Amino acid sequence: MKHKIWRVSIAIVFALGIVSGLVMATATAFASNERGQNPAPPSNAWYDCVYWVRHGDTLFSIGMRYGVSPYYLAQINGLWNPNYIYAGMKLQVPCNGRQPWNPKPKHPEKPVTPCQPAVKYLVKPGDNLFRIALNHGTTVNAIRDANNLWGRVLRPGMTLIIPCPGTTNYGATPLPPADSVPPAQGQTPIPPAGGETPGAPPPASPPALAPEPSAQVVIGAGVDPNSVTIKMGQSVVWVNNSGGTITILSGFPGQENNLFNSGPIPNGGTWVHLFDTIGNYSYFVSENPTMVGQVNVTQ
Repeated sequence: MKHKIWRVSIAIVFALGIVSGLVMATATAFASNERGQNPAPPSNAWYDCVYWVRHGDTLFSIGMRYGVSPYYLAQINGLWNPNYIYAGMKLQVPCNGRQPWNPKPKHPEKPVTPCQPAVKYLVKPGDNLFRIALNHGTTVNAIRDANNLWGRVLRPGMTLIIPCPGTTNYGATPLPPADSVPPAQGQTPIPPAGGETPGAPPPASPPALAPEPSAQVVIGAGVDPNSVTIKMGQSVVWVNNSGGTITILSGFPGQENNLFNSGPIPNGGTWVHLFDTIGNYSYFVSENPTMVGQVNVTQ
């Protein structure tokens, strides 16, 4: 009796082994068939990775992790409001920080221009920071930082420190000092103190100066700063330090809205645009669509 029970037990174990092998073989064949019908995306596709948003995430923190800007993530995921994401949301992201745009070969690196000693400048009536920066070959932000001018008004008689003069090439002829504008053609010069020229017509009013840009964006290895905020009726100046010609277009890559177009800006050149309507204006560099930024215009 014991031998019979032992033989039955061995037969049951053997039968279970055969059934398990058949089940595993069937599952493997089904999985292989599915893979044949739905092949995995190519490993070189930049969009073949996804990210599930977690609590505390922002597009900025996710973009930093994958080496792209938050505006680029918003564009490829169809997010009209980059500030609206939620936990559990599925986002397309580049794999291993790869980006879809293949840049052209970089220009040979230029030698770094040594910073010249700072100089002092006495502010004159009619001066503005853009005029001073242009004439001294520096930037508006550098002058603001060196003189703690953020939130302060520029007044005649102030003495400014001009850091690193001559290191920024704006590609334009320097403007004349505010107190040395030559008289207009056909205008009688103002006589020296102590006497007036009989019958001389009154001097014409000096030409109105263009409003000083309220923010500056430098296009180099990236967009710096990525976002600026100004008031309605103010302007922004873009400085091209990228080493080549660039064009700034409004909207998103592949979705231009034709609100503004800088046209070609040569290396070292600038472009100024006045914003007279409240809103948020996204833009990108046509030659490198991963370079994006935004101008926020408030009341």
